[in-house]
Amino acid sequence: MATERLCTNCLFGEKMEGAEVVTSSRSRAWGECRKEAPAVLAVRVEGRGDMMRTVFPVVTEDQWCGEYTARTKADDYYGKVEVT
Repeated sequence: MATERLCTNCLFGEKMEGAEVVTSSRSRAWGECRKEAPAVLAVRVEGRGDMMRTVFPVVTEDQWCGEYTARTKADDYYGKVEVT
């Protein structure tokens, strides 16, 4: 498995398919960090007023943090199994 300490290799990293998000560092987003619960944000939408949304932190391919936990082959397998 991957050995680099990056969000893309972390157990808590979740790839966002088809996302067109640009981060504050002007990098294209890779996915979200699912280590903690999402944050609640108040968003003002023109014509609709204030709305509440929940979001996970957006991360790029080259980011990492002190909470890194390596992903294993079992995590990749069990993450794709459908529960019936």
